[in-house]
Amino acid sequence: MGAIHQEIAGLEPGAHICLPYVSAEDHESTVAAFVRAGLRRGERCLYIGSASAREAIARRLNDEGIPVARPLEDRALILLDLADVYGRMPSFDPAHQAKVLEALIGWPTLREPLL
Repeated sequence: MGAIHQEIAGLEPGAHICLPYVSAEDHESTVAAFVRAGLRRGERCLYIGSASAREAIARRLNDEGIPVARPLEDRALILLDLADVYGRMPSFDPAHQAKVLEALIGWPTLREPLL
């Protein structure tokens, strides 16, 4: 595991990160590290991206021995489309968007490891 993946694994619940990436491989491995760490800590994980990115993340996790079927069913892992989350408002309203995301995630965190 690389240094960035170790830092990601140590993020606190509720953390939001925005990392630049060079390739799809870089993106997938970084997101997979973040999701894997969150699921192991019993946290609910939300990923928002394109259909192809969501499928790649799910495939990557499965390939790494982290079956996503149960976390998806239990809503411990939520994979959403960009348009479904951000495309409903004519302009970006941070306060409204925070409420939307909180409702989607369903705070508090699960606190029961699923992996």
